[in-house]
Amino acid sequence: MPPASPRRIVGARGAAATIIAAAALASFPIVIALVRRDGAPIGADTPVYVWWARLVGAAGSATVSFRPGVPDVTEVIAKAFGLPETATVAGLGCAVIAIVGLAGSAVLRSGGERGAVALLGLILTGLFGTYLAAGHLSNAVFAALFVLALAFLLDERRWGSALAVGSVGAAGLAHPEFLWLAVAILGVAAALAVSARRRREATSTAVVGLAGIMPWRPTRGTVGLRPTRLLTAAGPRTEPPLSSAMATVAKFAVTPDALPPEEPLA
Repeated sequence: MPPASPRRIVGARGAAATIIAAAALASFPIVIALVRRDGAPIGADTPVYVWWARLVGAAGSATVSFRPGVPDVTEVIAKAFGLPETATVAGLGCAVIAIVGLAGSAVLRSGGERGAVALLGLILTGLFGTYLAAGHLSNAVFAALFVLALAFLLDERRWGSALAVGSVGAAGLAHPEFLWLAVAILGVAAALAVSARRRREATSTAVVGLAGIMPWRPTRGTVGLRPTRLLTAAGPRTEPPLSSAMATVAKFAVTPDALPPEEPLA
């Protein structure tokens, strides 16, 4: 089996560090709850969202028009896996913390950052997500989806814009009050990205054009890219050169071999 390349080894280590950091962020509220002996990672808004989720389950999603996204998702997950609403809200908060960190790292990676910088961004944004998830769960969900939309927007693939729009729409369901602010920020970010891309293309085109019309210092005239010597010295040819003629030397005539005697000797 051939050995793995150094680039693949570095990529595997980076992926492992990212997974470990995201898992540590998700388990951070659980550790805090165990240290405080709370029994579960319950934040200040947990009773509110538990009550909203139960109201959605009893009377339908139309009963909660104020930030309907989180209560609806909570009740769907609770019914799908047979979990109580309190555990579902607590688990959703832990998951959102990891998603916020991963989205922050994705933004840095889309901007060209790698290695320790992206890992540090994951940790810092995830720690900020712990503050939101503890008492502002809808804000935490909105932050995760919004930062994820930024990462999709910075990614210059065809489906990036579509995923960014979908993420912003889902963020608007989680926290409608912040929707228009998010749309304005993403619009400005998209305009700056397009402007920067056009500026880079214009700069590269100008550099190439100047390189073609500016003569090199040892040359004369205004014709660009005009060499002052042969591009390459005489090297090996397709066919080898003919060898020089050699003088002919006289040779003796070839004598035939002796015939055997007609009668054997006595």
